[in-house]
Amino acid sequence: MQRKLISFFILIFISFPSFSTIFFKETFDRNWKERWVFSENDPDLGKWVLSPGKWFGNPRVDIGLKSKTNNKLYAISSKFWEEIQSTENKTIVIQFSVKFTQDIECGGGYIQIFGSDADQKVLDRENEYKILFGPDICAKHKRIQFILGYNNSKLMWKKVVDWEKDKFTHVYTLVLKPENQYEVWVDLKKIESGSLLNDWNFNQFEEYIESNLENQNKNSKKIIFKNLGLIALKFAQVQSGTIFDNILITDDFEYAVKFAQNTWGKSKEIEKEKFFEIQEKMKIIEEKMKRNETIESDLEIESELEIDSDLEFELESDFEIQSEWEVETDLEIDLKLKKKSKSEKKEL
Repeated sequence: MQRKLISFFILIFISFPSFSTIFFKETFDRNWKERWVFSENDPDLGKWVLSPGKWFGNPRVDIGLKSKTNNKLYAISSKFWEEIQSTENKTIVIQFSVKFTQDIECGGGYIQIFGSDADQKVLDRENEYKILFGPDICAKHKRIQFILGYNNSKLMWKKVVDWEKDKFTHVYTLVLKPENQYEVWVDLKKIESGSLLNDWNFNQFEEYIESNLENQNKNSKKIIFKNLGLIALKFAQVQSGTIFDNILITDDFEYAVKFAQNTWGKSKEIEKEKFFEIQEKMKIIEEKMKRNETIESDLEIESELEIDSDLEFELESDFEIQSEWEVETDLEIDLKLKKKSKSEKKEL
């Protein structure tokens, strides 16, 4: 009997999952403003709205935070649930999703990690991030940025990692591992890995490493991040329309994978189907315009983004979002203007 009890408890111990530490998690519900602080140093910062975009898998699940105004600097931040006092001998996973719904020419889609003592109200000018990670685009350059901040200087990643520019949601994951190792994942596929010591030029910042030596032994140099406690969406954009969602910071990579699979993973194929359906509809309308055929009901197109009336009411009244399924695309506006111009010519 005693042996059976011992075997039973051993089985429980082996099968019981290890606990994950969730340092931060954000899926952007109606109360998101209670958790995020808007920088106040610049009165002309960009505005945000909650939105799933015009193509999505599930509007309730895929609602994220969308940049709303063109040619603006954006700067909002949120405190971690629990501070990361030190990354020494730990695995830290930073993950989030981004969808560029706009035809972007220049702008960021990355997140920044700050120290716990950063002043959120002047975040746009006075504070220095410790880690910057995520997609960035300017002209022909489309890169995944991974920058380390130190003493008012930015240490650039030696590796050049491009990302595929499209209008679908993608998941970006940074894994900081013990012994100075790191991994970069996109859509749950590892695309890059290496050493924190080797892949940044620390020669001119020897004190960066000296301040983090283990037991003062110069043969065991480590890059250790201390007192991480704040995440920010801080960047400039020429064209707005980027949607951030499902931000997660944890010490459990497997948990991060499951979280991505249960959010982005369940919506990605439906999102693509809806996008191509909309594109096909718009092509048909453009062809009719070229042939000077009549377009009924202004655009002769059904709303591809219909949602139930309860959700629409909830989004408009409680979430304070712009109605993405009612906002006209640039093409729709262009078609209406062309049609109006033709009718005016007929009257003349």
